[in-house]
Amino acid sequence: MQYGIQRRTIYVVPALPEDLEWIFELFERREIWEMFGFDGPGKEEMIRRHASGNLVIGIARRVADRRRIGFGILFPPTDHLGIWEYGVVIPEREDRDAFSAIAASDAMSHYVFDHLRIEAAIWRIRADNRASIAIAQRMGYRPFGTWEVGGHRFRFFRLNQEIWAKRRAKLDEGEATRPSGLGSTFLTLSDPPFDPEPT
Repeated sequence: MQYGIQRRTIYVVPALPEDLEWIFELFERREIWEMFGFDGPGKEEMIRRHASGNLVIGIARRVADRRRIGFGILFPPTDHLGIWEYGVVIPEREDRDAFSAIAASDAMSHYVFDHLRIEAAIWRIRADNRASIAIAQRMGYRPFGTWEVGGHRFRFFRLNQEIWAKRRAKLDEGEATRPSGLGSTFLTLSDPPFDPEPT
């Protein structure tokens, strides 16, 4: 990410070096590397991919205390998956709530589709992760298949400009009827240190 995006009480900002180290270490945790379909611990692979310069990473923080709660990541198309793939991770249970996950996902989607103008992407979710599947469905994302990867079944959700436009219209309607105080559905934080606005 080149700048930050605030969605009400959550904001997503570029990763600092210490954030990258945190993410790399998280890919040593089974629940994280399995989530992305890796065959095993992925720290070294993530370091390699980041060094190639084609990952888009954003750090999700709470506006109230600016505490880091998760990250969003966008992987470029590969020979195996010829489409962009992204996901949002909130690794610690105490930080997980539907509102934070949705706000972080919406902020990342806004960056991906409205700023980067990527045409389409996919979001993979383990078939036994009911909470994340419910969030994806609540956001209006369309499942298009279930496949086994690395011994686990994943449901794949399609995101594109058309689907995002419908989601964005719903968010804009919500902002109009229940204003956040930010003056818009999303607030762009253009300059370091990418300080959020209180809500």
